[in-house]
Amino acid sequence: MPIEFPCSQCGKSLRTPDESAGKQAKCPDCGAIQTVPTGSGAGFEQNVSSPPPAANPFAESAAQRGAAPGARVEDYNPYASPTQSQPRSEPTKLEGLQYTQIGPDDILVRLYEVFTKHLGPCILFGLILFGVNLVVNVVSQVGTAVGEALGEVWLQLVIVFVIQVISFVVQTFLQLGGCLFGIRLIRHDQPQLGLVFQGGRYFGSGFVYAFLIGLVVAIIFGLFCIPGAILMINDGPGVGVWALIAGMFVAVPIVTYIFLRYSLGFFFIVDQNMGFAEAAKASYQYMQGNMLSTFVAGLAVAGISLVLMCTCVGVLVVMPLQPLMMTLVYLRATGQPVPGATKATLPVKSMPVK
Repeated sequence: MPIEFPCSQCGKSLRTPDESAGKQAKCPDCGAIQTVPTGSGAGFEQNVSSPPPAANPFAESAAQRGAAPGARVEDYNPYASPTQSQPRSEPTKLEGLQYTQIGPDDILVRLYEVFTKHLGPCILFGLILFGVNLVVNVVSQVGTAVGEALGEVWLQLVIVFVIQVISFVVQTFLQLGGCLFGIRLIRHDQPQLGLVFQGGRYFGSGFVYAFLIGLVVAIIFGLFCIPGAILMINDGPGVGVWALIAGMFVAVPIVTYIFLRYSLGFFFIVDQNMGFAEAAKASYQYMQGNMLSTFVAGLAVAGISLVLMCTCVGVLVVMPLQPLMMTLVYLRATGQPVPGATKATLPVKSMPVK
């Protein structure tokens, strides 16, 4: 029988499995950590004690008919519904995390709260992203110009390849650091810009993760778009253009699905210290049922960014929005406490127990 007790901070009725007695539990509303009391009626009106249950009347017939392999004879019940073949739709739970379905309104409202409360650190975060990307672009332009000036095709290709590798490494490093910054800012309400440059310890897993995602995306675009490009070269732009457009219409939804389904991988790497394979599996599981909300919230953030850019608001304000939005998606989808959240998304019956 589940244990019911009130939260010591907000008084909300909480419910945990009976085996969680004495363990630490986290309130989904206020985030308070407290010890689960013993007894199913702890904190409420005590239940009247009942006599011990009688022995299983089917135990004797179990030995004659044969119970399922591994099943205890005293638990045998010939009238019980089979459970071994029941499918499981809920993702595997990680310690301290609770799968939660989120809504785009919750993400957007909380994003506004975080951004306006920590406007200064968010703008500085955008300045870091903008500055690093600007340096990478300048180096890329200079390298391309040098390759063209030398007139050697092979040298141009080598320079372009090296620049792309450098850009990929820098972007991966920044993305890992941005995850650290966003988690500390939102979950702990502590802006620490130095975390943006501390993603190096997770770089190995992050690099492999980003490389594999990029490789899959490149293969998909190649499969659906290269045939159209070849037709354009051989037969002219007529049929080739339509084939290329058709390929894009097929490839873009597939790539969007991949990006959404595996968008939390970097957060699991830096926050749960997972390898790239574990992070991919966890992102796949916890984004179940949350991709549409994330997609809608992402479209809204993109629209807001476009409006801000058109009203001459700097790129420094726009650049942090997407990383912070994905941080909120990660924290909400995994059921972690977000200080100051406007509403709780965890049902009481699903309260995680540490």
